[in-house]
Amino acid sequence: MSELRRQSPLEGFFSRGEKSGTGTRGVTVTEHPFLGYVNLRGDVADVSFVDGARRVLGVELPSSANTVIETKGLIACWLGPDEWMAIVRPDGETEIIAALREAMDSLRTAVTDTTGGYTMLNLSGDHARDLLAKGCTLDLHPRVFAPGQCAQTNLARTPVLLIPRTNDPDLQSFNVVVRRSFADHLAHWIEHSAREYRFDASKGNWLRDCQSELI
Repeated sequence: MSELRRQSPLEGFFSRGEKSGTGTRGVTVTEHPFLGYVNLRGDVADVSFVDGARRVLGVELPSSANTVIETKGLIACWLGPDEWMAIVRPDGETEIIAALREAMDSLRTAVTDTTGGYTMLNLSGDHARDLLAKGCTLDLHPRVFAPGQCAQTNLARTPVLLIPRTNDPDLQSFNVVVRRSFADHLAHWIEHSAREYRFDASKGNWLRDCQSELI
């Protein structure tokens, strides 16, 4: 019996190792496939819910709108007054989901594994912000949209979760969480829109990169 192999929704796109343009650091797009995605619903006013989430995740759930709290190997994003997304290391979602459900067994909560539905892209380089501005109406300047924040928005008519990574205008980096079904469209839009800059596409290693300032 042949062994099943996980396949990124962008495996074909990144296998080309696409490069274009003439600059030095225009835009680099990197995929971080196979991360775990856990949707968590609950009442932030319920102390038992908040304490249970903190014990399992190791961080406080962000309570302010459109904010992010991170630790090594985990990104917790505010999606709504009673909804969060936890992004975890590959294959880490099973243990976290089981622990969350056990910790909140008697509470009015929902813990949902959405891992198969998303992938993450990182956009970095001198023109990463310029590229995003072509397809997104948010004000992306670091004075307004900085690390510690996130936003559910549209990029190239595609629903995404956008997470800025640095506060340095000259060291631009953004994580883009996109649904699997839209990933190929978004990747090709990025490639097309970045043609006026230096463009590189590569696969990433989240376990390595999450220790840096960029991921």
